[in-house]
Amino acid sequence: MSTTAMQMMEMHSDAMQGMDLAVMQECIEACAACEQACTMCAGAMAMTPEMAMCAAMCQNAADLANTMMRTMLRPNGMNGPAMMAMHQAMVVMCMSCADECEAMASMSADCAMCAEVCRQCAMACQKMIDSMLVG
Repeated sequence: MSTTAMQMMEMHSDAMQGMDLAVMQECIEACAACEQACTMCAGAMAMTPEMAMCAAMCQNAADLANTMMRTMLRPNGMNGPAMMAMHQAMVVMCMSCADECEAMASMSADCAMCAEVCRQCAMACQKMIDSMLVG
């Protein structure tokens, strides 16, 4: 995340009660990487019946990652239970997409890379959930 965005988040830290800004920064960066990898993976797939489910999963994961990232960048709209539910949904979506991509990895190097990025995003979102439970 840019230094400017992090500085802006720090200025609004009072609106983000219970949020660990360093963990949030890591999660935002992981969501951005997930969105990019999933978009590239979906776009690179030939739309054969074997790859259709994987492409759709990647598109859904990219959309959810973008929404998650943008939501974390809106400090005044933070709501603990909603943020928790969104992060939980992101973990499930990322793991589902990673599993689907991993199954296609022998057919596509994009899928192998996408699966790894999705797993990293799921871990970052889980870390965010864990930090919210402590905070």
